[in-house]
Amino acid sequence: MDMITGRYGKTLEGRPKEKYPGIEMNTDPTDSAPRHRPGNGLRHRKKKETMTRELSPVVCRNCALLLVRRCYGKHWWFRLVREPLVCGMRILARWNGIDARRHAVTNPECHGCVRFMKSELEEKSPAFRFLNEQIGPWFRTMRDSMLTQAELDEAKRHAREMMESKGKD
Repeated sequence: MDMITGRYGKTLEGRPKEKYPGIEMNTDPTDSAPRHRPGNGLRHRKKKETMTRELSPVVCRNCALLLVRRCYGKHWWFRLVREPLVCGMRILARWNGIDARRHAVTNPECHGCVRFMKSELEEKSPAFRFLNEQIGPWFRTMRDSMLTQAELDEAKRHAREMMESKGKD
């Protein structure tokens, strides 16, 4: 009778091999090391190969990350307002097959920025457009009221610099 070695070296004697995918036959009865077939990894490679990474067409006017960091530093409760909204955006993005991380950017900090997700949601999701019309102006006013004009100008300047470096590459 052949011995089948499973995970952690346990033997499964007399059981048909096809019931246990990923388990190989152990021809040496003295060797109890697990014999797993290595995965071919094609699923992951295909996903990476089909994912195109072109520079994003999204134009930034304000660096959202910079503004949010400033608000988080000044007001502890801002997270309690913003994070549920971002979570809702992520749920809608997943529902609509949007991945903000696939946008190629010149600045590593911009990788996965909410602005990419938001711009694609504007195109693809009527529910997001409705919610953004209702909540967006209120949120923008609240966020901007927490910051000084110099901080808002700095966020605009930073976004402009990131867009210029994107155009050069």
